[in-house]
Amino acid sequence: MLTSQNIELDHNLREREFGALKDVSPDKWSTVPGYLTNIKKGVQKPDPTYRPKGGESLVDVQNRAVPVVKRLIEQHPGKNIVVVAHGHTIRALSAHFNNDWHKGKRVENAEIRAFDIAEALIEGTDTLGSFFGYEDSLIEMSYDEFELDPKSKAQLLKLIPAKYTKVVASHVTHNPSVKKGAERPTPPRKIEVIGHGHDEELGVQAAFLRVDGQTTRPDRQRYHVTISLDPEKARPEQANDIRKYKSAKRPYLKLRTRNQRYD
Repeated sequence: MLTSQNIELDHNLREREFGALKDVSPDKWSTVPGYLTNIKKGVQKPDPTYRPKGGESLVDVQNRAVPVVKRLIEQHPGKNIVVVAHGHTIRALSAHFNNDWHKGKRVENAEIRAFDIAEALIEGTDTLGSFFGYEDSLIEMSYDEFELDPKSKAQLLKLIPAKYTKVVASHVTHNPSVKKGAERPTPPRKIEVIGHGHDEELGVQAAFLRVDGQTTRPDRQRYHVTISLDPEKARPEQANDIRKYKSAKRPYLKLRTRNQRYD
């Protein structure tokens, strides 16, 4: 029986942020520069990595939504799990867990889509290629981040002592979803610590940053360094979900990155 006690809300299951696409009728999206990509000669499909200004790509949506469902699977083995979300989020999840058997079919209001968990954990794909009907053109995704040099890590941990048992304080994520082989970003000239906070319920702690004058990453999440986490409860990416933190008018500390990692 479903009760309020076993209902969990997770911000990462929210609908896609459409950004500039909100100002365009959906039947006109195909006319937006960059929205379509050439799959093969004479065939164009929506590009799952297309990110409208001020919005998210479908890969961005998949990257934040899939870990939530995987966590629920791990926490409730053998159980039936109901996940309620909006259309684009469900489509992105389908692309992963159903290996896109729906071929990009529109999600209707109140539609139910079943995910075969046994297959999902083995065969789930972290790309959206099959979602758009081009299985032999799967898009390999990567991410880019900047690794802190040892001195900066030591200074950061001295300034903001680790609250939880697993200490991270290792890198600054720049963009968690880019096409593999894409041009690497320019290393930041200045990284400033402008705040810090933690979430007791999630079990995660982070320092928040200003990178070359920007506090927001390309995927619209805040620049941050995960300081520490409770390994029994949290994952590093959940630092994105910290809502309350202390900030300062002047930077606490300037960090340096030793090198850029692109995995």
